[in-house]
Amino acid sequence: MAGEQRMRKTVALSKDLLLVKGAHKHCIYDLAGGKLYRVSAAAGAVAEKHARGAVLDAEEEAVRDELAAAGILGPAGQGPVRKRTGPAAQPSFAWLVITDRCNLRCLHCYEDAKAAGGRDMSFADFERAVAEVQAAGIRKAQLIGGEPMAHPDFRRMVEHAARRFKFLEVFTNGTLIDAAWCEFFKTHGVHIAVSVYSYDAAEHDKVTKGAGSHARTTTAVALLKEHGVPCRTACIRMAGIALGEKNTDAYNLDEGSDVVRLTGRGNLGLLDAALVKQRLTTKEMFRWPLVRKTVERALARHNCFGRDVCISPTLEVYPCIMERRISHGNLRETGLKALMKRELCGLNKDKVEGCRDCEFRYACHDCRPDALDGDLTAKPWYCTYDPYSGEWEDADAAVQRILG
Repeated sequence: MAGEQRMRKTVALSKDLLLVKGAHKHCIYDLAGGKLYRVSAAAGAVAEKHARGAVLDAEEEAVRDELAAAGILGPAGQGPVRKRTGPAAQPSFAWLVITDRCNLRCLHCYEDAKAAGGRDMSFADFERAVAEVQAAGIRKAQLIGGEPMAHPDFRRMVEHAARRFKFLEVFTNGTLIDAAWCEFFKTHGVHIAVSVYSYDAAEHDKVTKGAGSHARTTTAVALLKEHGVPCRTACIRMAGIALGEKNTDAYNLDEGSDVVRLTGRGNLGLLDAALVKQRLTTKEMFRWPLVRKTVERALARHNCFGRDVCISPTLEVYPCIMERRISHGNLRETGLKALMKRELCGLNKDKVEGCRDCEFRYACHDCRPDALDGDLTAKPWYCTYDPYSGEWEDADAAVQRILG
């Protein structure tokens, strides 16, 4: 029944034109031209009849001609009208959480890492995880924590993984990196990602709750670049933490910065009005060019859940590094390929409250773990569109509603 309903709500008008029906309005996705056209339900019905080669009355012909003049209709009678399908879920990236311990105590930590009492992945389990990830055809991986460099077997884990992956990255706070580690990373072709929260040392240290952490982290970034180790910085924006004035050429915090997500220790208290407004899904976002592969992939699955896997220190397999509400299962039970749950890999917008009735759903990227409650299929809290009225909420009103 669900499949029949989806057949009716998503219709291929041609190989390049996709009609996506909403509760109030419809959209025609021009996958060749990269454009999104919003039309009335009546106009959408005419477009579908035209594509089927059905006879139109005079009024419908006028609508058809208007759509054709706008360049969003192909020749009539193009054969069976079938729902386009996206590619099957094939994970291409793995996070390996080798420890959930950390030497810092960041305000927003998505892993909710602790300095003591955490868990380390054993080396035997690490070997198993790497083998399973390889067997699933995944060639890119990231070692992460907690602080991965705090793991007692970290060096051996890097040596083991570096020989088995096309791309290996370590995500670290950088405070434990010295020149010797830089040489080690360079020797093994490892990429490094480092968290930096501000150009100002005091502001950065407010996030990490570690005095002197900014000095150690920024020194590490400079050393990595000096030794020719590929390095990128990641910045999470949160309320009460100023970026400060740019005072280095080693990194740029305006590039790749992200608003804090509501998962782990991330919470609404770390957001202010400006950051909430930056997070909102608004109509301006749908003026960006459509990408065919992205839209077709969204038809089959969520933008992240079918593409990535996260393996915890206990070998529990999650669909995302930020997601802990539901898992695929544990690698102690069976192999990774057999473990992957179809209902998670295929969790597309047709299964999300509100989104399933939205005409923009396949052009909209969302973060499932970034949630206000435990409902995996809840409408994103930052969406300002009501598909039932076809109206957009005013951004300032949305901010006030969210922050109270």
